[in-house]
Amino acid sequence: MLNTQTEQSSAVVFHVMLKILATTVILISTCVSALSKELPDFTQLLGKESYEDKTRNEFVTNYIYHTNLEIDAIKSKIEEYLGDNWTVMMLPKKVIEQSVKSIQSEEILAMLLISNPDLPDLALGANLFLNVEKRKHNETEHKYIFNLVLTDLSEVKKSMLGQ
Repeated sequence: MLNTQTEQSSAVVFHVMLKILATTVILISTCVSALSKELPDFTQLLGKESYEDKTRNEFVTNYIYHTNLEIDAIKSKIEEYLGDNWTVMMLPKKVIEQSVKSIQSEEILAMLLISNPDLPDLALGANLFLNVEKRKHNETEHKYIFNLVLTDLSEVKKSMLGQ
């Protein structure tokens, strides 16, 4: 009988140890995941004098900037600010023309896609628009409005699955 109690006690201890180990692994992976999702301060992307506004909903965060920089200079600034692990790709004119046609807007001058392999659930797109409304920012009229759009695909997936 003592042998059976010892075996039962050992089994319980083993089961508890497995639970502790599993919980530790989950906590560690959650911490690593949270750290890898740390994003740069996108309000500083083109310099704080260009930043105007940030809006956010459940899935998307929009950053609006006013600038006189052309798209090549914006792309270079973004690459420099974000660093080596980020890819900034300018979409070809043909893609932009198709996109412009589909949304019936002629103000889009350029489009960028921005990615980071460490952040697969983050989709970033950017558009450069003419400032046709002649909106002023900091008492200055800028030639362009630059819009950066971040989409949290993990939240989109959760929503699609009804979670």
